[in-house]
Amino acid sequence: MSSFFAPSADALAAGWITGSTIEKEKVDQLLQERGLTAADVTAHGFLLNLPSIERIDRMAASADQRRDTLLREIERKRASFAQQVRTATADILEVEHTETL
Repeated sequence: MSSFFAPSADALAAGWITGSTIEKEKVDQLLQERGLTAADVTAHGFLLNLPSIERIDRMAASADQRRDTLLREIERKRASFAQQVRTATADILEVEHTETL
């Protein structure tokens, strides 16, 4: 009859995750009976989510690479523009110099 009033696994897990003292003690007891710890549960959860974590990491690396490529292109365009301005300025100064002579 006591199992009728026992909390569900979902309720225990939710209480354990949120830090509820009663559920945490019950889960810790159940884990200990099975020779497990909270660290074992955390490690297992990490392993279950590893494919998603790796996918997110690859997406972040790809975004970083695209950003770096864009920054290099902006720098290249600025350098090219700066060279065009220097050339135009030199041409203008040369014309002004020859006109004053």
